[in-house]
Amino acid sequence: IYRLNSEDESEQGLRNRLNKILGEELAKNLLYCQDKSLGFKAFISPLNNLCASRDNQFFFINKRPVASKVLQQALYKAYQPYRAKEKHPCAVVFLTLNPAEFDVNIHPQKKDIKFAFENDIFNFVYNKITQTLLKEQQVIMPSLEENLPEQKQITPQEFKTEPIVQAEDNQENIPLDLSEIINRHLAEKEQNL
Repeated sequence: IYRLNSEDESEQGLRNRLNKILGEELAKNLLYCQDKSLGFKAFISPLNNLCASRDNQFFFINKRPVASKVLQQALYKAYQPYRAKEKHPCAVVFLTLNPAEFDVNIHPQKKDIKFAFENDIFNFVYNKITQTLLKEQQVIMPSLEENLPEQKQITPQEFKTEPIVQAEDNQENIPLDLSEIINRHLAEKEQNL
């Protein structure tokens, strides 16, 4: 992905490279999210366009393709409330880290990676992807308030409740306000102690 016309690191430049690798149909619908912290850039599936397999998940650290359970778990955790079991998010995630913050020497091919601060990396990626999905969900789902008929606002003075407490045999049902009910409840509780 970084080897194709790598002079353009903008969203559009990266998207053009994704078009060539993933295909235009898939790449054009991916959501883009970024954060200057950790050089984070990601293209992720919208909620209504998940894939049938995990084949389209790519993670890069300092422009090097890596395999990372931490990054993959952060991705799946962010999609958990929205995806069916047999559906998978497409994702291309880029991070730029200080070499002291990760170790590539845990696998002979240096593809697997171990982070010095795995929880921090997990939380960072999870939060960024979740924020993007929540923004997208707000765009897809119309606000309920837009579809409701206009209703009159009720002031606290207009809103009165009159709960009925069942009286003992020789008394009538008496409307009580909330403070009286609470006071009676507290008094009964003290008597029981």
